[in-house]
Amino acid sequence: MCFSAEASFTASAVLGVTGIITMKSVRNRKQLLVAAIPLLFALQQMSEGFVWLSMDALTLPAHLRTFCEYFFLTFAFLIWPIWIPFAFFTMEEVKWRKILLALVTVAGITLSFFNGSYLPGSGVEVTVVSNSIRYFTKGPQLNYEWMVTVIYNAIVIIPTFLSSYRYMWLWGLAVLTSSIIANYFYYTTYTSVWCFFSAVISIGLYFVLLYNYTIAEKESHTPETH
Repeated sequence: MCFSAEASFTASAVLGVTGIITMKSVRNRKQLLVAAIPLLFALQQMSEGFVWLSMDALTLPAHLRTFCEYFFLTFAFLIWPIWIPFAFFTMEEVKWRKILLALVTVAGITLSFFNGSYLPGSGVEVTVVSNSIRYFTKGPQLNYEWMVTVIYNAIVIIPTFLSSYRYMWLWGLAVLTSSIIANYFYYTTYTSVWCFFSAVISIGLYFVLLYNYTIAEKESHTPETH
């Protein structure tokens, strides 16, 4: 599989349009944070597109390349572990599910603080390995990388299984499957590849939310029987 600037920019464009449509289709403002996920992935993929340009032709100034690298990693290491569980917490209506989602959000905040404690000063080495981008950061996470990866996966995937929205767990299962595939086949470039896979899969959020809107409307128009 080959990744490139074109792939990142194309994904960014498609995700941008999908994100806008998804956000405009929400029935409740509480759903906006989840609906915004494809749009945020669009920004992340755009930043990686510029990283690709800097790797391919060295056409970007050094400071802009560094900004794009850290922009991408900020999403990967700091924003997603908080945004995803909090977004699902915000739109959840069932009390016990909401409590569990709050706990996952706290775990996400903790992980983001851990990642943020070393990311700014650790330096980032960016190279192309097997047609994918490898982001290497030096930090304490290297001593127990597998544990951080498992916790990260749990934080961003468990909320989809806790959600009361129908078939949201299928989206979470797709993200989990993409993580396993990326880790197995693209271990060295796992961060970049999994983010790309997850970005594309986030398009599915539009259809999951749309399905739930449709079901809710049908149920609201179904006459009560006595």
